[in-house]
Amino acid sequence: MVIAIREDQQILDEFLCLVYESLNSENEADFQELFHRAELGTISKEDFAHEILRVEFKSAKQAKTLISKLKLPKKETSKSYYYKRFIGCPDSFEEFLASIKKDSTNGQDAIKDYEMKYDLLRKHELQ
Repeated sequence: MVIAIREDQQILDEFLCLVYESLNSENEADFQELFHRAELGTISKEDFAHEILRVEFKSAKQAKTLISKLKLPKKETSKSYYYKRFIGCPDSFEEFLASIKKDSTNGQDAIKDYEMKYDLLRKHELQ
């Protein structure tokens, strides 16, 4: 498992990404199972993308709980993209999924990205 943090962002965002990715790394077994199912073709492309996002939703909710306990300066949080994302994380997966779909209109399409990952996993298995 490798955690990569983009360097050209606010320091608080770098920290919050590290927190989230650390929490998300605890789900490695879930991700590996989904990758394996994709390779075997026992899960559909759409279900694969949604199940990956369901695992990430669990981590986002944990991050929200943890971050909400920190006493971060408003000056920093007001500039932070990820602070707003994590603190604003919905309580239900359906709302989370709707927010992901809304982001896709801004050029960030997590569902499409995971569907492409599915295609790569299937292609690798078929070779």
